Amino acid sequence: MSITPADLWDFAKQIASVKGSDWETALDPIGLLHDANFGRYDLTPINSVFFATTGGNGTHFVLMDAPGSPVVMVAPMAFDRPHTVVGRDLREFLSLGCKCGYFGLEQLVYDWIGTINWIKDPIASTQGSAEADLLDALCQHFSLQPIADPETRLKELRREHRDRIILSDDSSYESDD
Repeated sequence: MSITPADLWDFAKQIASVKGSDWETALDPIGLLHDANFGRYDLTPINSVFFATTGGNGTHFVLMDAPGSPVVMVAPMAFDRPHTVVGRDLREFLSLGCKCGYFGLEQLVYDWIGTINWIKDPIASTQGSAEADLLDALCQHFSLQPIADPETRLKELRREHRDRIILSDDSSYESDD
């Protein structure tokens, strides 16, 4: 079953109604913020639609206008490697961070191995009980399972989708793989 950004934000609205908080920040403890006024960066692919930000360093997540709507993380402060494909679709993206959260995924562009280990170790990944409870609720709501081998899967996604990332100068992003 596919998941849309509207589904994600409907879930945030449910969480917000229980906690009496604002839905746009309801998923902040796990690193996902809705920001209707979030501006595009030069490094945001022109063939994508923004759906969430981490709230730090301009890092944001977009759905590509490509078959299956792959999810790309844009880390604009990582000038030499700002794009990381983090899911073949929104479900796989949410599965990637379903035990560790999403804020720390930005570190994939700075410390690949350390971040892969962080994704694979949910006990060490969880920042606190509020985050763990929210991640558990997200997993249950969307029937998410962690990705068994995130390193291999992320490398596959990069190979499959990197040539679909189109920047404002109409050139494809070139990875240094």
